[in-house]
Amino acid sequence: MEPLTESSHLLPIGAEDSRGKAIPSASSTTPRTHLFNKRIVLSLTTLCLVFAVCVLAQVGFSKKTPNLQATAQIKLVAIEADDIIKISPNVDHTLLGDDGEEAVKFHDFIIQNEYTQENGLPGRDYPWLKAVLFAEPHRSSQLVFRKPAEGHVYEWKILTGEGELEAILEGAQAEYIFKSTEDRSVVFTDYLASMDGSRNVYDRLLLPIKVRYVRRELRSLTATDRAALLDAMKVHWEVDQARGQELYGAAYRSAAELLKFHLRYAGAADCDHIHDGYGFLPQHAAMTLAFEQSLQAVNPRVALHYWDYVRDVEATLAERGGEADFTDFVNSELFSAEWFGATDRETHAIADGRWAGLAVPDASSLTAAERADMPVNAFGQLRAPWSSNPDPTVVRYATECGADPSKYYGMPTCAVVEALTAKAGFEEYMEYVSYDPHGPVHIQLGGAYNCAAAYDA
Repeated sequence: MEPLTESSHLLPIGAEDSRGKAIPSASSTTPRTHLFNKRIVLSLTTLCLVFAVCVLAQVGFSKKTPNLQATAQIKLVAIEADDIIKISPNVDHTLLGDDGEEAVKFHDFIIQNEYTQENGLPGRDYPWLKAVLFAEPHRSSQLVFRKPAEGHVYEWKILTGEGELEAILEGAQAEYIFKSTEDRSVVFTDYLASMDGSRNVYDRLLLPIKVRYVRRELRSLTATDRAALLDAMKVHWEVDQARGQELYGAAYRSAAELLKFHLRYAGAADCDHIHDGYGFLPQHAAMTLAFEQSLQAVNPRVALHYWDYVRDVEATLAERGGEADFTDFVNSELFSAEWFGATDRETHAIADGRWAGLAVPDASSLTAAERADMPVNAFGQLRAPWSSNPDPTVVRYATECGADPSKYYGMPTCAVVEALTAKAGFEEYMEYVSYDPHGPVHIQLGGAYNCAAAYDA
């Protein structure tokens, strides 16, 4: 049996330990494309969505959970090294108290919220989450001891990464909001209550806590979290870079700023620095994180949740069969007023919702320094330089010159994703990842239209 790291121990405490050694008691205290076509369009909103390719966002640096010496320094209880009994949270290992009763086990504890109560804990296959409690920041969490007993009183002392006391909670289930992604620990104490109102320490356990944001599929969000995310995103189209940093701090990156970064490096004349090579994943991961941290500067509760477009593709195939076309993909579930706006079938602009009539920035919005190296299209807009689209607004179109692109580019299905995960090595993976599993969605949303008029002209 492999023990936990040193920061997680069961400390059975009573009048005496298993060797008859006295142990002090403690009194209670209160408590994130190319579209090689004519009038190409790319929804800025969709760009932001496809940035997000990970589920768990590890924001911030991990810090060591305080050791027992740090715990002793804040005078919770002084425990000698010989008094530590280590247990594993993933095996059915039981410790018996002096009276032969079963003592508490690590997996008797959980931190839960409205998502984990319904869907279970996220990231269960991540090794770094095997021996810790997991919580999400800026969200109401319940710290739960699963085996409360009559006549016992329970206390949670939450410690910062530096071992300082942050909060004291009471009860077998206690509510708390972690306000940063700093690693913490909690000292859980089980007191045995006496008839006279006094209480003595019965058991004590030091548990490490990791606090991280979780990226979820957009449609799994509660109505409250959906609104919070979309509202925070909308700020990035309404508030420019300078004003945004005044209001929200240095982490703020406006939508225009993110657009310029992507356009400068993807549309550069020498090469595409962001796609078609090893830069694809790290560059997009960096942009995803930058946008997420900017969102969190606006509202620290939100994460940059992701769009599982494979789900939409498979649903269309299931409904319409193998001959399914995707010519109405631009009006699939997420392209509605409640999400990112429906697509007007006549103008192809965003018809409603927060981004209705969203304008495409042009060169007049650039500084003199930016104009020196910023690619623009033939109409001076901040679109790919090969785009011949003069429309002043963001538009979506699901066909190329009247043809369904999915018939020759394919669409990312479960089989495509499975083929990606079956790649034998990093090089093979990177040669494939930006194409079949990713690129067709851009084409299906950008498309090409007015082809006859453009070619005749």
